[in-house]
Amino acid sequence: MALSRADEYYLKAKDGYPFNLEESITNLNYAYSYDAEHVGVNFLLGLIYWEQFSDAELAQHYFECALVNNPKHLPTLLQFIQLAIDTRQLDLAQKLIMHATKIPSNKGAMLTIYTATLLELQNNPKAALESLLKVNELIVDEYESELVEEIQKRLELKIQRHYAQRYVSTVV
Repeated sequence: MALSRADEYYLKAKDGYPFNLEESITNLNYAYSYDAEHVGVNFLLGLIYWEQFSDAELAQHYFECALVNNPKHLPTLLQFIQLAIDTRQLDLAQKLIMHATKIPSNKGAMLTIYTATLLELQNNPKAALESLLKVNELIVDEYESELVEEIQKRLELKIQRHYAQRYVSTVV
């Protein structure tokens, strides 16, 4: 199996990102000129526009282009979910999470973390904490484990503050 020119340039760009941004962008431009619908190229362009330039609009455009060409491209879905959460596009984040859960993968823990974050942003820390309590069997690496612990502590604090405020307001 021979790689296409777009694949070759995409792999060079991916290999250089994020440490050699200039070379990565050059290789992405070449890859894009060979195949503007290349899923990996559009994914990496979206990632660069979000992480390096904080341009949510362009990042979203490239993530959408990647998903049009491969709706099951999990790396794009995960980054797009994070972008939607970061930009408070909660309805979009919910739709993307629902779509991603239908794809068999080992990213169930991350999807549960995103669901908990979404519930937290919707002012439902109790439901967010409940969803995280089921995630332990899905965790596949140390990063996910630490992230879950961090979020659980934050949610527990929010719940405690909420109940403390309710108690104070009923006493007064």
